[in-house]
Amino acid sequence: MHDIWKNELLDEYELEPLTDRVIAFAEAQLGVKLPPSLIELLQIQNGGYLQANRYPYVDEEEMEEETDEEEDEENPHLILDHIYGISTNEDEGLLQTNYLVNEWELPKNIVIIHQDGHRFIALDYRTVKNNPPVIIIDEDIDVVDQLAVDFSELLQNLYSEEDEGSEEERKDYNQLFYLYGQKPRDYSYKEAERIFKGKSIGDVEMALHYFYHKNDNTEWLISQISYLLNSTLDFAPETTIETFHDYLKAINFQNESNEKKQRIEQIINTFKSSTNRKIQRFANKLEQYVETNQ
Repeated sequence: MHDIWKNELLDEYELEPLTDRVIAFAEAQLGVKLPPSLIELLQIQNGGYLQANRYPYVDEEEMEEETDEEEDEENPHLILDHIYGISTNEDEGLLQTNYLVNEWELPKNIVIIHQDGHRFIALDYRTVKNNPPVIIIDEDIDVVDQLAVDFSELLQNLYSEEDEGSEEERKDYNQLFYLYGQKPRDYSYKEAERIFKGKSIGDVEMALHYFYHKNDNTEWLISQISYLLNSTLDFAPETTIETFHDYLKAINFQNESNEKKQRIEQIINTFKSSTNRKIQRFANKLEQYVETNQ
């Protein structure tokens, strides 16, 4: 079961380690008894991206809409790339269910464990109180269909397949410029400050990479990180810390000077001081990553 998780260092769906108190709180809020197999899985990792992220499934409604010229898929499947964890906060994990049910006018007495746009995977408590079947709800084509008799069957049938379209891991920050169709270049402080106030995620990411690798004026860099962490732009906080993670993967931490190690520690502490719970979790993981690689 451990192999099901993708184990990404910065996983937007992974929540704090699960406790009995959190389980009891969530079950009381949702008014259900969660399947033991789901609890067992989330005790290993409390939500996140899945390594085994495909499930055999034929969408008959969509199949009927295909033209004769389209080739049938050899192994029709559903991509289930993440599963929600359990939290005491109603804006994350399984506790988002009540909001999503009301917002999308979904059936009552379900618990949503995955969402991808208009498509939802849920535990169906409409006719049972324990060990519910797993259903798929597709609002786009108005379909509610059973995927598995219970969560255990869903787990047993998940499988992994290499994603040919996935982006290669960056080992050199110069590669990022080529990714955006630009040549590596220098940035001035004033130019970077203007970019950090803008709305281009690519420009922000490239400027951050440049200054993470440029080992000077730590005070200025930390002030810009703090600005981005408090930005009203949704992408800014996570882009800032994810880009720093890319930087850490690109260097040999053991060979770095004490001055550079102190700089890295200061930056991580800046992330840890964020009021954003997700950034705090990511920062703690980065701290563990640095300690492991010293």
